[in-house]
Amino acid sequence: MPIPTYIINLAKRTDRKAHVLNEFDGRKAFLPVLTNAIEHETGAFGLWKTLIKVIKQQEKNDRDYIILCEDDHMFSADYTDEILYRSIKQADALGADILCGGVSWFSNGLGISPELIWVERFSGLQFTVIFRRFFKKLLCAHFSDGDAADTKISQLTKNKYCMFPFTSVQKDFGYSDVTVRNNYVGRVGQLFVNSRIKAGAVSYITNHYKRTKYKVSHHLFFSQKPIPLLVLNREDKTDNREVVARHFSQQKEFEVNVDFFKDFNTRNEQWRAIQTAIKNAESQSAEMVVLCWDDYVFSSDYTPKALMQSIRSAYQVGAEILCCGLTNFDIAIPIHPGQIWLSSFSNPGVLVIFKSLFHKLENLSLDREMSVELLLSRSTSYKTLGFPLLFNHNEAVIKDQIAHADKTFFSAEDYRDPELRIKLVQQISDLVATVDLNETAHLDKQAL
Repeated sequence: MPIPTYIINLAKRTDRKAHVLNEFDGRKAFLPVLTNAIEHETGAFGLWKTLIKVIKQQEKNDRDYIILCEDDHMFSADYTDEILYRSIKQADALGADILCGGVSWFSNGLGISPELIWVERFSGLQFTVIFRRFFKKLLCAHFSDGDAADTKISQLTKNKYCMFPFTSVQKDFGYSDVTVRNNYVGRVGQLFVNSRIKAGAVSYITNHYKRTKYKVSHHLFFSQKPIPLLVLNREDKTDNREVVARHFSQQKEFEVNVDFFKDFNTRNEQWRAIQTAIKNAESQSAEMVVLCWDDYVFSSDYTPKALMQSIRSAYQVGAEILCCGLTNFDIAIPIHPGQIWLSSFSNPGVLVIFKSLFHKLENLSLDREMSVELLLSRSTSYKTLGFPLLFNHNEAVIKDQIAHADKTFFSAEDYRDPELRIKLVQQISDLVATVDLNETAHLDKQAL
């Protein structure tokens, strides 16, 4: 049975109308319904009102889902009817509210199957499957000035997925009736290129660690020598290093060298101190060195035993850097109990650097605009986060992070808190583990 597909088009945009009708010409999987967009001085508000109009019209029908389509939708070379049907079936089995054909941007993600990734937040509604279970929440949602339809939907549900490879992209008309910042040639196309690269990384990393088996060791994998630890201050006015040093000095696992407690007032001085600590650790045949910034506080989950367990677990998955705290990240994927793979991190409270990275770090230098944390984050792809977080940052650091957040995509409080974001992707990972998606390998298209 063809899928009802509601194509939103402003009557004055005849070029877009001709384009999108041509895209669906001869495609028997769809029942295209051209829908006149509600015009509004704010394009985003007009799109939202049109979306709600379509949903209200479908409330009394018995279809489990519909497709909402914007007039700049364009099928990619990866589209097939079979992939569409299978993706819908898998998303439905996972309780999805939304399934995107492709997105121009997304934040975190998780590989689900060869056809599907989960996305934390996204932009791009050019081809979107909306499941009936989501209708009521959409109809009850309050759309405010400054909202956008796609980011509003991102805030309304955690159950949103995207086909990958993308089956839909946006044709670049050089202008947008909804998003002002897309009003120049080439921007939309580049957004999708970037998004596809990121989605490919999410899919690859998820699948790589699914295939990798780890042996759990209950014994320390490194020698019993104390671990070298360097404490750094974040700013001149910060003076918590002695407190930090005193705490770690009480733990027999760590060796705190008081010679390191100097005023590291510049990035270069901090980096030289780190390289010195690494060289000293290497000369002592140490397995790792721990860097600790003095603007953190211990979390409720911290114990010396928990820290050592996290270090052991990171080593077992091949990490070269272990974060024990952070204020932001781009991609975070659960790969092992207590270990999250990271594409990037900022403001780590405590970093463990394993000896496999020593030589590389000794030969790196800071660029003019690069922070110490950014250089460390970019130094390796093999970096993980121990979870639960063992260290949190003080309120001043957290407030600064929020102040510099993108207000468009960080408008929901849950998406500012890295701990809540990690818990969310873990929930999705746990959900996927309970659903047998192999049942969708062979589908009865008529049943859809």
